[in-house]
Amino acid sequence: MINLTDEISALCLKALGKLPLSIVYRLGELLGKFFASMPTDARRVTAINIDLCFPNETAKFRHDLVQKSIVETVITGFEMGPIWTGKVDDILARVISVEGEQQVRSALESGKGVILLAPHLGNWEVIGYYLSTY
Repeated sequence: MINLTDEISALCLKALGKLPLSIVYRLGELLGKFFASMPTDARRVTAINIDLCFPNETAKFRHDLVQKSIVETVITGFEMGPIWTGKVDDILARVISVEGEQQVRSALESGKGVILLAPHLGNWEVIGYYLSTY
């Protein structure tokens, strides 16, 4: 059975993948601002977490951080189109800096193997493309 929601999601990712990244960011920002103004579960949970993490900050600071968090989450979702449907060489060309690369290379050269731990923030899928160049 075909799930219409999955089909629509796949089409959206493909469409986003064809757009320049600057437009993808702007669309994500605009939709993120819209979602940040809606009384969604994501907004409620984000607000609870920020209140717990920053109890000594002002209400305005916490409100603004909730807004920024939701906007950045939507932008990250929109980036998936270009990342998942783009050409690997084009994606790798966008990597502008890498921290800890020499330590990884040294560990690999030692022949002992390497285990990398990375936060699940942003489009961490890019690290898989990058590491495949080794």
